[in-house]
Amino acid sequence: MQAKFVSLSVVLSALFISQLVGAVPKIDCSLVRCAVVKCPLGQTSQIKPGTCCPTCRPCDCSAVQCLACPDNTVAITVPGQCCPTCKPKPDCTNVLCLECVGEIEAGNCCPTCELASSI
Repeated sequence: MQAKFVSLSVVLSALFISQLVGAVPKIDCSLVRCAVVKCPLGQTSQIKPGTCCPTCRPCDCSAVQCLACPDNTVAITVPGQCCPTCKPKPDCTNVLCLECVGEIEAGNCCPTCELASSI
């Protein structure tokens, strides 16, 4: 009977110490079935400590250092990625664009025109 008391007190002490230190107790996820997670752009699936299944969290790009794009290229940042991809600048010398109000997106020659809705 005394051996059971000693082992139980050791387990409780270890659990108490791990909570004081901030360590997350290791859990057994071998029998857990998680749903397939499909995250929206700008988020990635991550498994938080102490859980078994992933959840969507915003991408953290704070510690990422990206290389600068070389000359004659345009940096295009895709949602969900920390660093831009470098695309060659388009040759727009012989391109005719429609007249419209809009911004010219990086890597394009003409502005993006929104179609007027007919009533």
